[in-house]
Amino acid sequence: MNDEPLTLAPNAQLQTGPSGIAPEAASGESHPPRPDSPRGSEGYSGLLTVAILAVTILALYFARDVLLPLALAILLGFVLAPGVARLERWGAGRVPSVVIVLALAFSLLAGVGWIVARQFAEVTAKLPEYRDTLLDRARALGGAARGTLTEFTETLSQIGAELTKGPRPERAAEAPAESSEPPLSADESAAVPVKVLPAPTSPLDIARSWFSPLLGPLGTSGLVVVLVTFILIERRDLRTRMIQLIGSSHLHVTTEAINDAANRVSRYLRAQLLINASYGAAVTLGLALLGMPNAVLWGVLGALLRFLPYVGPALAAAMPIGLSLAVFEGWSRPLLVAGLFIALELVVNNGLEPWLYGASIGVSSFGIIMMAVFWTWLWGPIGLVLAMPLTVCLVVAGNYVPSLRFLTILLSDRPTMPLQERIYQRLLALDEEEASELAAEYLQTKKLEDLYDEALLPALFLAERDRHNQVLTEDQEHRILRAVQRLADELRGRTVDSLENGVRPASPLTAHLANRPRVLCIPARDAADEIAGSMLAEVLRRRGYEAEVGSIDVLASEWLQQVSDSAHDAVVISTLPPLGARDGRYLCKRLRAELPELPIVFGLWFSAEREKTRERLLASGATEVVGSLSEAAETVEKLVIERATQRMPRVA
Repeated sequence: MNDEPLTLAPNAQLQTGPSGIAPEAASGESHPPRPDSPRGSEGYSGLLTVAILAVTILALYFARDVLLPLALAILLGFVLAPGVARLERWGAGRVPSVVIVLALAFSLLAGVGWIVARQFAEVTAKLPEYRDTLLDRARALGGAARGTLTEFTETLSQIGAELTKGPRPERAAEAPAESSEPPLSADESAAVPVKVLPAPTSPLDIARSWFSPLLGPLGTSGLVVVLVTFILIERRDLRTRMIQLIGSSHLHVTTEAINDAANRVSRYLRAQLLINASYGAAVTLGLALLGMPNAVLWGVLGALLRFLPYVGPALAAAMPIGLSLAVFEGWSRPLLVAGLFIALELVVNNGLEPWLYGASIGVSSFGIIMMAVFWTWLWGPIGLVLAMPLTVCLVVAGNYVPSLRFLTILLSDRPTMPLQERIYQRLLALDEEEASELAAEYLQTKKLEDLYDEALLPALFLAERDRHNQVLTEDQEHRILRAVQRLADELRGRTVDSLENGVRPASPLTAHLANRPRVLCIPARDAADEIAGSMLAEVLRRRGYEAEVGSIDVLASEWLQQVSDSAHDAVVISTLPPLGARDGRYLCKRLRAELPELPIVFGLWFSAEREKTRERLLASGATEVVGSLSEAAETVEKLVIERATQRMPRVA
């Protein structure tokens, strides 16, 4: 194995393998910058991406009159496509299936619109009946705050009077001379010329004034209907054309990206429809039981408004709560109405949404808020409705298009940095508490040895890499090594407390042995090797072994004497790249020369050159060469059982 220090290119990214560690970094190979990739090319690429984004945003803004109907049609296509596909599987043709689904969908929308319009007209007609109740509540609330309001008003009046006073006496000489012209009267100074226009008398002008506000929404609605019809009829051909447009040379990646986006958006929309319908039905039933008039209206509005992220639920609750103050006398029923909406929000947010959404759609809470503001600014209220599906598509695009990966970093709900790098970064920032929280969160679903293999040892490797590259100072090196050791001890103690009666279970393979097998973990070179050995010792103890950890201060001759004097069943040499293999080979040769039958496991943790150096290590006397703690534990177990079996007397 190469014992030279590890060097990495300044702009190189760490590509992780199955164990989460870069094979190139673990092997100690250096990667100088490529001649055809100058340092300035990354800056040029970044500026090009920013320019493309700016042009795209401008195009989205100025072409919103065309893009909004198209986006709404695509959204409806996601919702209605499963129904069309189901009818086609039942034997209906493509066009009849589309016609049936669209007829049912728009009939449902028309029915909902008719119910809302009728119920809203009834509420408007009853508003004068609620005037007295509203006035009584206003007087009751005003009486409590009248004293404070009066004082505040008087203070404002005094400030206004001071500001409108004339100049002070000492500054009177500086006042301009009075004009000789007579002052204008109040009526003359306030007179404003007004041009009177004749009222439209033509029936065409009257019709235009009535219907012109409706032409825009009606035209948009008609365009959406036409677009969604053709999208549903030609969806297979449109999908093929989109794949061809994106790039047929990467057919697998393009197909996977389109399927991923479609599945996420469809799952979200179906779950949202079911949640909103359930919410609307619960609001209708609850308000009807409380005696609230027009409960159907508030249920339907609640279901529709919940399509607006964050703003919708507040609006859905504000209107019926406000009306309940005018409808009911006293405070008990308005409070019950407010309690109904609070209870429903708790049930929906903590029960229905996690259950029905299932797998996450891949957008973080911060990303939802940020993109909701962005799409609302870009396209108005309809943009707020489309914010979630459009954001999901952007996150998927970032997963598959390298130049758009920053979208995934900004918006995705998944950690963009591996666990070992997050722990190492927190240790560099001297934030051991957060590093401990990250490790404890991992332990909620995984075992301690998995945490060692997938997080702590890789973080320790990153520290060793930076130390040998002289990136860390000596003080930082000592602090990080001590922090990793404290973190391992803390997690070890926490998981021991969770075991029944504090006793670690024995391995099934070693439970039948008369005595607990003894294993000695020897560090090959430095403190990092010793910390890795202590982690392995804890893994072995949890499997029923009596494991000991050596110290780096002990000489090789002392190790030989200790192993010879004590009856150890196996020895593990702990080595963490990039250095230490040479010292480990020397120690392995000495142990094999003194103890020919002793099982010696050489732990070369996370080295990409393990297979290359395997033959040399075996020739040096190692029985097996392993690359992870779990593999080391399994290998030790196998060797101990084989040795115990060989020592058993044979029955004739």
